[in-house]
Amino acid sequence: MDPYLRGRRHSRFKKRPDNPLESGRCKLVSLVWTRRALIVKRILPILAIIAASLARPACAQTLDDQERCATQAEKAFQTWKREDRAEGERVGSSLVFADYSSHYNTKLQKCLMLVEAQHQLGHLTQASPSGPTFSTTAALTDAYERRTYAVYVWMSRPDKKYWEVPPTSCELIPTPREKRNCATREEFDDFVARYLE
Repeated sequence: MDPYLRGRRHSRFKKRPDNPLESGRCKLVSLVWTRRALIVKRILPILAIIAASLARPACAQTLDDQERCATQAEKAFQTWKREDRAEGERVGSSLVFADYSSHYNTKLQKCLMLVEAQHQLGHLTQASPSGPTFSTTAALTDAYERRTYAVYVWMSRPDKKYWEVPPTSCELIPTPREKRNCATREEFDDFVARYLE
């Protein structure tokens, strides 16, 4: 038996180094990888904790903001209905349908609400022989500031089919200084969809 292997346990599995520098390099590489592994083992849990703590408040904040937005939008919608009822009595129109949806826009950090309504213009007793006139309105507004981002108004005409009648008014207002008109409900809806993402 080789004198180098004599007296060593499991010596047949170990290879005798031919070059002492090569074995030193292997030990150095092994030591470097061991230290890297220890550093990674220590850092990964810390990074995971940091990532989790950063993710939770943002998510919780968004949920809180959405909840506050929903509450404010409901209040703003009730105010809108009271004002609409008073205006309807003044001009002789009645509210047929009204609904709203709210959305907290995280990019703008704004609470937005889309109010959609249908009115009958004139009372049933005063309806024209050709039938009642209806209006459809939609407005995207800030529930807190009441700033308007988009407005769509359409009114029926007794001599035309509904798809033949263009909107009475359609305005897209991305900034207070920038306002442009739109020609269809689809154009209005596309504009609004970008704010409600």
